[in-house]
Amino acid sequence: MRFSLTLPQWKELRAILIVWFIIVGSGVATVVFLNLNASRIINHIEYVEASRFARTQVLYEEAKKYAEKALQEAARLNKNEQQRKPLPQDDPNFKRAVELFGKAFALDPRDPYSREMRQYYEILAHLYAAVGADLWAMKMGARGFLCAEDYKDAEIYAGSVTARDPKDCEAWMLQADAQIRAARLDDAEATILKMESAGAPPALVHELRGLVAEKRGLTQKAIAEYLLALEKVPENIDIRKRLATLLEGSKRLEEARKVLADG
Repeated sequence: MRFSLTLPQWKELRAILIVWFIIVGSGVATVVFLNLNASRIINHIEYVEASRFARTQVLYEEAKKYAEKALQEAARLNKNEQQRKPLPQDDPNFKRAVELFGKAFALDPRDPYSREMRQYYEILAHLYAAVGADLWAMKMGARGFLCAEDYKDAEIYAGSVTARDPKDCEAWMLQADAQIRAARLDDAEATILKMESAGAPPALVHELRGLVAEKRGLTQKAIAEYLLALEKVPENIDIRKRLATLLEGSKRLEEARKVLADG
């Protein structure tokens, strides 16, 4: 039997097809728009990060100059001393070096434990040792080991600090970070609990728990933890980028775009 449409039927079918194409087309356009907008935001973040990176290099170079002067003074003080004599903590070169390194770390868009960062932590370890701040020297040493992917020694150094000062949240954080990077997630969760009991900032606790969940493949839990962290520190770009990546992978494009745009 030959199939044919009457004129009214054809008009009705054509109207349905037009509506269907509008719906599908608008859906595709929405997805494309969200992706393009997210790409634009990410490109802007990358542009800002490139500018920040250039500024950090200037700060690092200046910090190294002051650090060299401070260490030279520490060596001079101990030139003829049989017993170690610490450099005064109010030494202007020491104070300026620490200040500049702090500003550089705050601006630096890179992973704080990338290999090229190790040199700065080692300089700071020497500086803190020179003024007799041994716990700070050990924490800088732990950071240096993290950069070298020597997670065992990083944990040992950080653990030496928490053994002497159980309230040192930074040392607990370093210990947990080393365990997460070594994929020792049960140990990391136990350390995060101790860090929380020591009074660590809630944002840091949620961020670390998010990292553990992400390592375990628990995407929705990681998203929930990162959202809680952002409530406390909305200016944290690293958390925003991790969260946006997870949301995008979960097909929650509008939420991913908003997370990036709000930053």
